Amino acid sequence: MKHTSRRFLRLFLPTAFILFLSISYTTLHAQFAESTQQENGLLFHGIEQYQQGHYSLAAATLKEFLKQPHPNAELNHSKLTINNEVEKGQYYYFLSLIKSNDLSGIAHVEQDLNTITNLNYRSHVAFNLGQYFFSESDLQRTIQYYNLADIAYLDNEEIADKKFELAYSYFNEQSRVAIRLLELDENKILNEDWYSEKINAAINS
Repeated sequence: MKHTSRRFLRLFLPTAFILFLSISYTTLHAQFAESTQQENGLLFHGIEQYQQGHYSLAAATLKEFLKQPHPNAELNHSKLTINNEVEKGQYYYFLSLIKSNDLSGIAHVEQDLNTITNLNYRSHVAFNLGQYFFSESDLQRTIQYYNLADIAYLDNEEIADKKFELAYSYFNEQSRVAIRLLELDENKILNEDWYSEKINAAINS
């Protein structure tokens, strides 16, 4: 009887152990898949809201997505290494803040612009900042951010907008400085060549 019991245990225990591992793996995999699906659901919903023009709602949704724990995201000192979906979420979150005219949000985007490692995303965020500040007649910051928007990542319409608004900003900044010098009654000669060079470069780039 004892011999039979031992034989039964030798046969049963390995099978039971393998079955236990299989069930545990399946359960963990299902939980991970469900968690990932929920996170991606927030991401896709936020992008959809952005594309429909609901920028404030999109910003709130994408902020919630970015608050979720992401296994592949690592924060090391000031350098941010993020996976593709988190990077995409950050990109659309920044665009949503700009498009919704959220002043504190826009300040946040300006501060974190350099954390965007994807050059395509960074150029488009800089382009949208340039557009925003141009609409606000802040020409200095228009120039600053348009110059950060690499035309290699912009489409033809965006390139045309950048060229016109950048040239306009350089021209009007030249005029503003000239008027300021006259107001101060200073005997200074405005370096028009520098501004002319910038205007021509903006038009011909």
